Parts: sequence; structure tokens; C-alpha cells
Amino acid sequence: MDNNTEDKKPEKEETSPKQEVAVMTKQPAPGGAGNENMQVTGAGMSDESTVLKLLEKVEKEMRLMKVITVFLGIIVVTFIIAAVMVVPPVVKTLVQVNTTLDEVSTSLEGVTPLMEKANSSLEQVDEMSESIKTMSDSVNKIATENAESLTEAVEKLNSIDIETLNSSIEDLSSVVKPLANLFSR
Repeated sequence: MDNNTEDKKPEKEETSPKQEVAVMTKQPAPGGAGNENMQVTGAGMSDESTVLKLLEKVEKEMRLMKVITVFLGIIVVTFIIAAVMVVPPVVKTLVQVNTTLDEVSTSLEGVTPLMEKANSSLEQVDEMSESIKTMSDSVNKIATENAESLTEAVEKLNSIDIETLNSSIEDLSSVVKPLANLFSR
């Protein structure tokens, strides 16, 4: 390297490795014409160790990018495999659900007239039960009214003296027999 460049130490400017690499240029060494005699010069770079450090850093970043790319590739392949394995059963299940819903819908259409008939029958049963209740009330009313009359009749029958009635019938019979004999001749 040239002594003049080693004596001059540039002021430290904060630059990123990308900026330092962009500023670097390769120029042929004086008196030489091949790649092995190339000299590296650049703003903010005074020796080869800095350049080597930069190159090592770039190589590490490249390795890291390769590893990240491989992991991303693995993740993408995993998602593709999962999609291939999961999507067909999900589609099949959705088709079955759709078919089942269609069948349920058709069944419900058949159930609606039955429900209307059942409601109509229930209304008729309600009307019949009202009619039976009204009739039962009428029978109860008649039974109550007749019960009073029957009670009066039974009381009157109980108040009759049967022995007196029997003796009166015998007396009447004794009077009517001679008359019957008289008229029958």
C-alpha cells in the first residue's frame, strides 16, 4: 500500500457497511496489469483489514439470508402440503353439509302442511272440549234442579204415614168389594 494513504487517517464518519462497499472502487496498482496486483481504495477505508471485516460481515449476512430463505422455503412447502391434505376433506365436508341442508329444507317443506293440519285438529279439539264443558254444565244444572225436586218428592213420600195409608186402603177395599159384588151381578 501507499505510505501517503496510511499517514492520512480520515475522520470517522458513521456509515453503514452497504455505503462503505458502494464507495469502494478497485483500481490497478501502479506498474501491474493483473488482478493479483489490484489495490483497494475508498473513502473511510485505510487498510485491508477493514475491507476484510466488511467482506466477512457481508458473507455472514449472505449465509443468514440463505438460511432464512431455506426456512421460508420449508414453511411454504409445509403450507402447500397442509393445504393439499386439508382442503379436499374440508371441501368434501362442505358438500355433505350443503346436501344435508338441502334435505332438511325439503323435509321442512313437507312438515309445514302437517303442522297446519295438526294446528287445525287442535283447534277442533279445543272447540269440542268447550262444547263438552258447556254440555256438562247444562247436565249439572239440570241435575241440580231435579235434585231439588226429587228431594222434595222424597220428603213428601217420607212424610206419608204408610200404616195409615195401608189401613185406609183396607177400609176402602172393604167398602168397594160389596159394591163390586152388587154391580157385577
